[in-house]
Amino acid sequence: MEEKIACFEYIVDQLRLRNNGSLDGFTTLKLIKLLFLVVGVSSNENEEGLTRIFNKFSAMPYGPVESDIYNAIQTNRLNKYYISSSLCTIKEDRDINLKGQDRQEINDAIEQLLIKNPKILQSQPFELVDITHKWSCWRTCYNVALSNNRHSIDMPARMIQKSVKYYQ
Repeated sequence: MEEKIACFEYIVDQLRLRNNGSLDGFTTLKLIKLLFLVVGVSSNENEEGLTRIFNKFSAMPYGPVESDIYNAIQTNRLNKYYISSSLCTIKEDRDINLKGQDRQEINDAIEQLLIKNPKILQSQPFELVDITHKWSCWRTCYNVALSNNRHSIDMPARMIQKSVKYYQ
């Protein structure tokens, strides 16, 4: 779990850098949606990408949510950041210790995402919700959840990897 939190906080660091060093607009909803898009762009039918780390996605009403990371945000278990429904702040300025492979894979995924949608960091949270609602993995899983009178269901990593993907 600590590795997963470190990888998420590194993603936030890298998104902040690419957002002119600003955390403005980085809320729980926005960061959870950006996390899904970063993970999704890193994987495909032949490569698991970041789904090997972020492997607990659930299909929920506002799109895919990485449950471990969402719970860490809600219980303030992140080490570097405090994230809420209205803001993101640095609670302790510290370096994030990551393996070189994880660091490189995250950087590559963020670059790919920004190539696919250069304005994604300026998107409003609900615009990101709309984008993630287009993904076939979310649509399929959420429809199964609803047909079982539930509002969430686990999303297998393999479904994310093989999904029809959207970034705009």
